[in-house]
Amino acid sequence: MSGRRPALFIQVDVDGLWAVRQCYSRPENNSFVNDPVWTEGISGLSEIFTSSGIPAAFFIVGRDLESREKQEAAAALWYAGFEPGNHSYSHTIGMTAMPVGQMVDEIRRTDAAIRTTGGAPVGFRA
Repeated sequence: MSGRRPALFIQVDVDGLWAVRQCYSRPENNSFVNDPVWTEGISGLSEIFTSSGIPAAFFIVGRDLESREKQEAAAALWYAGFEPGNHSYSHTIGMTAMPVGQMVDEIRRTDAAIRTTGGAPVGFRA
């Protein structure tokens, strides 16, 4: 990016298809593996942001980084200059109702998973 201060900054919650289906109590089926959020959405957004000079952070669900393909896609985002964010490990709805130790574990596991892709999380979104 240029030396100018950006007029805007975008934050993207990367809720994979499996996570969205989970939110609506739908079966996961093969949505973790066949996930258009990762195969099309992320690359499309990163191209738009890059070509427009828009800085962004992508908040990643840790479970997604169990997939080698998703690890590589996340690493490509950081390499392109986007900031990594932590979006919990399991994308559980009602996270604030969890015992504190479980919440901390969700955040720590995702932090560690993101770091294995070369990123250093800049924040957390529940």
